[in-house]
Amino acid sequence: MTSTTHEQATPTTASHGQRLVEGYAPSQISYPSGWYLFCRASEARRGPVRKTLLNKKLVAFVTESGNPGVIAAGCVHMGADLGGGEIVGETLRCPLHHWRFDVSGRCCEIPASDDVPGFAQQRGYPATIRHGNLYFFKGDDAAYPLPFFEGVEVAELVASRPFIEYVDCPWYMVGANAVDVQHFAIAHDREMLGRPEVAHPNSHVHNTVCRFRIRGGSVADALTRHFGGPESRLEVTDWSSTMIFARSTLARSETFGMLSLVPVSERRTMVQVIVMAKRGSNPMRRLLDPARARIRRALIRRFLRSDVGRLSGTFYSPNSLIEIDQQFGEYFDWLATLPR
Repeated sequence: MTSTTHEQATPTTASHGQRLVEGYAPSQISYPSGWYLFCRASEARRGPVRKTLLNKKLVAFVTESGNPGVIAAGCVHMGADLGGGEIVGETLRCPLHHWRFDVSGRCCEIPASDDVPGFAQQRGYPATIRHGNLYFFKGDDAAYPLPFFEGVEVAELVASRPFIEYVDCPWYMVGANAVDVQHFAIAHDREMLGRPEVAHPNSHVHNTVCRFRIRGGSVADALTRHFGGPESRLEVTDWSSTMIFARSTLARSETFGMLSLVPVSERRTMVQVIVMAKRGSNPMRRLLDPARARIRRALIRRFLRSDVGRLSGTFYSPNSLIEIDQQFGEYFDWLATLPR
């Protein structure tokens, strides 16, 4: 394992919902296998960054040549915290006995010994960097490359700094929010034009396309109508319920957003959001790229804030759905098939 670079579903069943919402102790949460945002790459270049994510103590670092690594934080030798270590060349050096580990977690040097024993291997995770952020995949090997917007090259977009929202609901309710037909009118003053279109390009992906009329009276909605247009097309592409890509297209503008979901407890989720915009078409317009990304970031953060409070305390109950909720059932049927 090394670091890397860059049908319609059947109706819902109670067994799927029960499997998803059964009680877990915090140490038993069934975290999805997928890509997660760990930290800013600049942090991991300055030194190792230690975090507890997915109920695991992990450390991220970027080598002198720019290769990212995410490995178990407790040294396999005597458990010393590698977060207190030092980046040396292409390795992370343990602070206790100076054992050195590469980005895959393999020990490649022990100062006190000419031999490296077979057990000298940290658990390692596939890792990559995009737009200045370091990501890792939960699993020995990445089931798919770090996803992006279909038909868009990474270099075409400029990204704002991530912002974080904590939502008091299980991780699976955040993704389900994108298929909640009722909430768009209530929370966002959007009139849905027709039913959502749902597709599964592959087993890891849930894709939803909705069309709306923007009818809200807020300043943000007025600006959106003036600069973008009165109607929008929202495409939400959910990868394993760990990364969600939202693309909002209006007549005169387009905004891109990515959500990275990290379950922090049975009923609480950390949502890291990156808002992106297309780069300017000429050098003068490109000077305004960072400002345009920041403006979109502020508007999207305001848009999402209305969901944070409303999602608090929610959970999935397959036996209490009504006809308009059928998109929920389809979404959770898909979610139940994902590897953990």
